[in-house]
Amino acid sequence: MRQVGISFILFGLLLLGGGFSKLFAQPYAPSKSTKILISVYAQQRPQSLILKPQQEVFRVFGGGIQLAELKKDELLYITSAKGKVRIRTIDRALGTFVKVLVKAANDSAVFSLNPANPSSKSPRKYAGRITFAANDAGVVSILETDFEQYIAGVVEAEIGGRQPLEMYKVQAVIARTFALGHMSKHKAESFNLCDDVHCQAYKGISSSNPDIVKGCEQTRDLVVVNRNNELITAVFHANCGGQTVNSEDVWPKYKSYLRSCPCPYCSNSRSYRWRMGVPLSKWDKYLTDNGVAAPPDLLSKDFRQEKRKSIVELGNVAFPLYKVRKDFGLRSAFFSFTQVGDSIIFSGKGYGHGVGLCQDGASNMARMHMSYQHIISYYYKGCKIINRQNAVPETSDDKATGDDGAGMVATLAPPASCKVQADADSSANSP
Repeated sequence: MRQVGISFILFGLLLLGGGFSKLFAQPYAPSKSTKILISVYAQQRPQSLILKPQQEVFRVFGGGIQLAELKKDELLYITSAKGKVRIRTIDRALGTFVKVLVKAANDSAVFSLNPANPSSKSPRKYAGRITFAANDAGVVSILETDFEQYIAGVVEAEIGGRQPLEMYKVQAVIARTFALGHMSKHKAESFNLCDDVHCQAYKGISSSNPDIVKGCEQTRDLVVVNRNNELITAVFHANCGGQTVNSEDVWPKYKSYLRSCPCPYCSNSRSYRWRMGVPLSKWDKYLTDNGVAAPPDLLSKDFRQEKRKSIVELGNVAFPLYKVRKDFGLRSAFFSFTQVGDSIIFSGKGYGHGVGLCQDGASNMARMHMSYQHIISYYYKGCKIINRQNAVPETSDDKATGDDGAGMVATLAPPASCKVQADADSSANSP
């Protein structure tokens, strides 16, 4: 067992011989050298990949011994072979192993990794060390990298390189909160998080805009917590359509800080309005298949949702709107519908589940020179921002009583119900 940073424990040794290592990064540590284990290309699970050092020398290990050294721009081919990993350079085959480790002397050294089968035209760049294994689905690639560098990569993957600095601060804080609150999500698979939207999108190191790294550095170690200093479930979505939604209207659990509130900031986005048509016959069959007893001709074909609702009643069945959205692949559950000829036309607003922070709204608030603290406090009710070392996992049911600030309208100062707090020992300063 080796220790990385203060109070940060990684279970097990990174064994060079076979099987996955038992490394497992732990949250809530104040160390600046915290590491995290990410499954990269998690959904694609390619049959083969190509690794290329961008700087320094990378060493290749398999079967408990060093097999080769890769200099800058030299290639390593990694291929799935009946549950093991076959590796070779351009010049020679290195062998087939249960597990392969590739690392440089400096964990900040950068390498590119590109699927070869199926092929990809855009190799991703990573910093850190990487372990390869294989199963029936393909190559399993586990990256060990610096936690804050991972957060910068998430920010870029989630909102791109054309945002104001304050929006990068917003996304960094909530991405950090989400990551630390879900570090055990893939514990059974011996890594922390995957690189897909199942956890958070991550496509390697951030490189498109220096403000991304700046936003992460200026909010380093800051997270969002509830009134009990528990890390919140920091969910977000692309566009709320003018009103966010209560957590229990989409998911089973009530969260006092995930309350519906008006959002007048996202209406100029391309994601704000949408339309989609469904054949009337498909709609009628859907109702029948879901237990609606009344004949389709007798059912209303008109439903209006000016403000967010949670259900639509059709005959003897109350349909949760999130279910209709999922079943028909709609952009959001904030929709109305009516019959036009032989079709049901859905007219909706927003893009995503609608719970928590609206990214389009937050981005426009940042462009209006509102601070990241205020933006976060507007969407997460009754919360505060503290240093991660003072946060604990969210364990309570969070069944708060009283008004949590739902319906509050943003001003240039943080709402009183949402205290924003930066610890004295934090490196981030409020703008």
